[in-house]
Amino acid sequence: MRLAQSGPWLIADLGREQEVLSFAPHRPGLVRASRIIWREVRNSDLTPISTPSAGWTKALMLRALRQTGPASP
Repeated sequence: MRLAQSGPWLIADLGREQEVLSFAPHRPGLVRASRIIWREVRNSDLTPISTPSAGWTKALMLRALRQTGPASP
């Protein structure tokens, strides 16, 4: 395995494709990969407005509400 850093990115080159456990929101679970790439995120990058999961969660909730309608009392 070789490691490299480029700006906020840390790249692990595994040398060949192999099965890895992914926590990525777009393709989680066991996947095949030859490289693993991490992005450095600092606390100052995580404001309430720019937190990706907050917008994603709100979008999911709005979509579910449109599909099911409001809850009955």
